[in-house]
Amino acid sequence: MHAGPNDPARSTATLARLRQAGRILTAVGIGLAVVVWVIYFPAKGNPADAATYYGIDMDDMYGGWRLGASDAYQYSPVFAQLTWPLRQLPFEAYVAVVRGLSLIAVVWLAGPFTAVVLFLPPVASEINAGNINLFLAVAIALGLRYPATWAAILLTKVTPGVGLLWFVVRRRWRALGIALGATALVAGVSFVIAPEQWLAWVNLLATNRGLSTASYPYYVELWVRLPIAIVITLVAGAWGRWWPVAIATAIAAPSLYFPTQAIATGALPGLREDGWAALERRVSRGGTPE
Repeated sequence: MHAGPNDPARSTATLARLRQAGRILTAVGIGLAVVVWVIYFPAKGNPADAATYYGIDMDDMYGGWRLGASDAYQYSPVFAQLTWPLRQLPFEAYVAVVRGLSLIAVVWLAGPFTAVVLFLPPVASEINAGNINLFLAVAIALGLRYPATWAAILLTKVTPGVGLLWFVVRRRWRALGIALGATALVAGVSFVIAPEQWLAWVNLLATNRGLSTASYPYYVELWVRLPIAIVITLVAGAWGRWWPVAIATAIAAPSLYFPTQAIATGALPGLREDGWAALERRVSRGGTPE
């Protein structure tokens, strides 16, 4: 007696093979990530953003700041304070750690698609530069289950915080409260430690909000992009899907350039989850995955 197309044993075996293929692809991706880390070790390439963060003056974080400057520290004092211990390492070691953590973030976000995602220009540029966008992508990917991770976005890039509108549409008031409360708590502690730097940061945001960095490729003003990001977030909330929020936050970044787009990789875990659920339904109905 032959098994029919809807035979549970056959469906289970098919899904098991797909899971195994996914594990193999993830292992290949991990191997490639290690190769990338070794190629860049200890601080080869152009870790320009890592150098900016490494050189933060804790007593004058925003002195001489100008929008678009290659050495401009633009985030709240929280980031500088939390990364201070890491920045006590020699520069080469600091860059190696930052790039290693970025590569781990890619593997976690992309899973079996790591080998492809690693070489997407925004992601490759991000790893080379040593910026924080992949870490923000992780924070957004975790933001549905752990809303407190939104503090990482609100205390750095700020404007991608429009993604919190998802909670408003879904009436997830508790989650919204946790996100805002965690941000306020961290900011409050940081303010007590360095009130003068907080005042300088707020002044920086207020006095430079109208400036542009039109020298970036394909530059689009924030006031054009922000409504698009809001619409995507509202539609995602009405649809009940979380992953589009990562795309919206990337669009809402203060400056749009290659590494910033890496924030959109925060959509990958949700996309994989939705894709796998659809695949399971198809296989259970007797279909063959393409």
